[in-house]
Amino acid sequence: MFLVRILFCLFAEDTGIFSRHQVTRYILKRTNEDGSDLDMHLSKLFQVLDTPEETRNKNLPEILEAFPYVNGALFSERFDMPSFSSNMREQLLECAYFDWGGISPAIFGSLFQSVMDQQTRRSLGAHYTSEKHIYRLISPLFLDELKKEFGKIKKLKRGKQQRLITFQQKLTDLQFLDPACGCGNFLITTYKAIRELELQVLKEQHKDDTHLGATLTIEPLISLDHFHGIEIAEWPARIAEVAMWLRSIR
Repeated sequence: MFLVRILFCLFAEDTGIFSRHQVTRYILKRTNEDGSDLDMHLSKLFQVLDTPEETRNKNLPEILEAFPYVNGALFSERFDMPSFSSNMREQLLECAYFDWGGISPAIFGSLFQSVMDQQTRRSLGAHYTSEKHIYRLISPLFLDELKKEFGKIKKLKRGKQQRLITFQQKLTDLQFLDPACGCGNFLITTYKAIRELELQVLKEQHKDDTHLGATLTIEPLISLDHFHGIEIAEWPARIAEVAMWLRSIR
């Protein structure tokens, strides 16, 4: 749980949920170099992230008050924090300096599975599937056909705009279910693939809607509510939920 929270924070400050390097600055400014008080400050940060802005203590330091509320119960559970040394603090900061913006949220599932013992993984059927192998399934299952349909629409001489609108609506109406989703890698990859296809459709639909060099802002409409998973264990399901949320803002 601690590692998932830390990973979320590292993603959040590099993908727009938090301000750029917001967590990193908090650690640098508020914690001792020897790491002796890092557990206390991280615990306070987690508590703040779990508290809506309007119900927070009015005496919070400004650096903590600036953090947004993170719903979804990721930070709701209280647990004993690990004690840090100066070396551990430096390793955490080194991780924070890395740009997580280009890393797939599927790393959550990989991390969770790597800390499970082999017998537990076998009993739960918890096995990491790479994005490459996921595409080997979803491409012939539905993605290739959707891309083929889009390719035909792009070549139309008449009625193209209406067909693009209809096709985009088709994409936003699709529902996906993984009946044994684990940490959500199949759902994450499928969401990414469908959203990228919708973005291509929107760009094709509006490619002539620019004036005087202005850039058109296009927001995909694919909804996370259309992606469903069933999982027997609580924590993989929670990780899948967080990873899907992170993928949706990318």
